[in-house]
Amino acid sequence: MGDDDVKLLKLSEVQKLCGIPVNTLRMLIEDDQLIGVARSGSGHAYLREDAVPQWGQIIEILERQRALHLRRAQMAFARVRTELEAVANDLEMAVEEPTLPLGDDLTAFKAYSHRSDQTTLLSAMQRLEETVWRVRSYDEALRKARRAP
Repeated sequence: MGDDDVKLLKLSEVQKLCGIPVNTLRMLIEDDQLIGVARSGSGHAYLREDAVPQWGQIIEILERQRALHLRRAQMAFARVRTELEAVANDLEMAVEEPTLPLGDDLTAFKAYSHRSDQTTLLSAMQRLEETVWRVRSYDEALRKARRAP
């Protein structure tokens, strides 16, 4: 049987087969965690009938993704801590040596840098916020999926 002969299922049909909510399926597709995904010309996602995952497989993927994002949140938090310490050092130096210019971390902490080699407190906080949001998204999806079958 060729690829053209395989039936494509709407996500609502996949939900009925595996018991996983459509919004969770969409999240997994966006994070490239499901195989057999096809997109229509307008961008709608479909899943090949022969690639519909079982409920237990989805649970494993959700657990793995939740753990991954927890590790990323830990790293982002560590970066925030480092940036806070740098601002604290600049504050201490400014108090001890009031005639010197303010330190770079103090003057730039509210600036956002897209460069990975120039992290500021604000950009570190934003990265932490993004990773925590991903943790919460996967945690919520996992809790809903566990109640599904």
